[in-house]
Amino acid sequence: MREFGVEEFFLLASAMGSEDAIDLVNRKGQSDVVCDHYLAKNMNPSREYWEKVGFTFDDNDSDQVLIKATLPEGWSLKKEEIYHTYMIDDKNRTRGYMFYKAAFYDRDARMNLYTKYSVRTNYLESGDTEIYFGSKDEKLYVAGIITRGDPIRFTKEEKLREQARLWGKEYYPDYQNPLAYWNDEKNKVKKNS
Repeated sequence: MREFGVEEFFLLASAMGSEDAIDLVNRKGQSDVVCDHYLAKNMNPSREYWEKVGFTFDDNDSDQVLIKATLPEGWSLKKEEIYHTYMIDDKNRTRGYMFYKAAFYDRDARMNLYTKYSVRTNYLESGDTEIYFGSKDEKLYVAGIITRGDPIRFTKEEKLREQARLWGKEYYPDYQNPLAYWNDEKNKVKKNS
């Protein structure tokens, strides 16, 4: 993967201005990552989990921050923002993301696999806050709603998050494992009312 050197960067900065040059370098870096399938060496959880999902990595790669990778069959990378790339599986679900900053003076990359379910917060149009267990698209258990302006909202939110966590732990005991429940539709617990 091609990196911008210090001299190239300063030539760009003198022609475009430093902020525009930084943006260009980072956008080019993201494009290269997506096109060439480079991923972060800093993986959360560990590389073992990524390999269990189906990723393979080129251990001969000498880059300090990125590693050449092969994605699981049917998966793709989707560049969303200047620093973020999302990993989309064969069922069009977002399964992870990678942060990559390509600027030579502060180059960094890290990536995360998502869990299927988690304790989530939904900010409603009314200004209220809903705490639930589930996914972005699926509420399996709603712990409760905190009204906007509630003077003890943080205390209530903490209690509702704990309630949702305990529900999740009871019905989906392995929910914090990014490998669990993605292909387990038949054992789904019914939603609460």
